[in-house]
Amino acid sequence: MVKMLFDSFGKIIYWVAWIFIFCFLCSYSVGVAIGIGLFLLIPGPCVAIPAMVANHGKHVLTNKSPNEIKKATADIFRMKKTGSRWIPTETGLGQLNYEMTQTKSGCEPVVSVNIDPVEHGGTLVSIWMSEWTHGGLNAGKGTPFWVWGGYRAMGKISDIARAVAS
Repeated sequence: MVKMLFDSFGKIIYWVAWIFIFCFLCSYSVGVAIGIGLFLLIPGPCVAIPAMVANHGKHVLTNKSPNEIKKATADIFRMKKTGSRWIPTETGLGQLNYEMTQTKSGCEPVVSVNIDPVEHGGTLVSIWMSEWTHGGLNAGKGTPFWVWGGYRAMGKISDIARAVAS
């Protein structure tokens, strides 16, 4: 998790630094500086923020049994959505792990699910993106394909949280 946050936070700092450099270099023309700044600001956070959110994940307290949670999770990952296919995998930090297999550059996120009983009844379900494979340009980061995988992981995390909470 530290590597993901550092890489993502570092990516934001990197882009902000470039914005300041270009603003100072282009100080002769405010319009050019603003244009370059906006151009650099938009792709920087768009790359870092989805991965940080997916890595943090969601935690849901539910009254469902572990078997019901496992079934709901499996059903969510069996649903076919355009452009993404998820398969069970052993890589990942959770009790249940699913890897996306259809990415363009080899940046496959792994969504993990932990199911922990709570003392006073109920079950705590933690869902997060625990792994990703580096590939493509810039180790897969900073490319539209990495962002695409991060958005898909966020979608699955939200779908599972909704299914478990209801």
